[in-house]
Amino acid sequence: MPTLVFSATSARSAEKFRKQAWLEEELRPYCSGGHPVWDGKAELTVRRANPAESAELEIGRKWAEAEGDDTKFVFAFLIPIDPLQN
Repeated sequence: MPTLVFSATSARSAEKFRKQAWLEEELRPYCSGGHPVWDGKAELTVRRANPAESAELEIGRKWAEAEGDDTKFVFAFLIPIDPLQN
C-alpha cells in the first residue's frame, strides 16, 4: 500500500492536513512503477508513523533544507517514486 509520511502535532491536525485539496492535487502526478500512487478516489487514511517511517520523514526534511526548499509541509513517500515528468 502506498504510504506517505508527514509531520502533524496531533491526530486532529493530521486529519485536517489529509483533507486539504492542495494535498490531493500534489499527489496526482506521482507514480511508482508506472502506476499512480493515488487514483484520486481511494480514501486517504491517517495513522501514527512507526520509528522507521519517522526517520524517512527526517531524511526528507534534511533533503528539502539542503535544497533550500520550504520545509513547512515536508512529506516523504515510503515507496519508490518514479521521476516526475515535466
